[in-house]
Amino acid sequence: MPRSPDRFRPIGEILPRVLGPRGLLPQLALVQLQQEWPQLVGPDIAAVARPRRLQQGTLIVGVASPTWMTELSFAKRTWLERLRARYPTADLREIVFVLGLGLAER
Repeated sequence: MPRSPDRFRPIGEILPRVLGPRGLLPQLALVQLQQEWPQLVGPDIAAVARPRRLQQGTLIVGVASPTWMTELSFAKRTWLERLRARYPTADLREIVFVLGLGLAER
């Protein structure tokens, strides 16, 4: 018996229900954030800063240089508010900038 099209659900609707009980929603949010990063921060900042990890509500962002770490720290509060609104399942509480883009981790 063929399935009716209305029984299918978008994967984005199903994943939170499957991953939520396993405590994996923050990691799903991190993957989405990494994919959308250039659109969120713009191409210039995306070239020098990348989200590396999400640990217990802290987003670790790798930065290309100490100068950029200082520059980006001024916008940290604004970024945090924006990211919290966009990724509520990430449970973001803090952004920490670290030296190094973490290319080997990608």
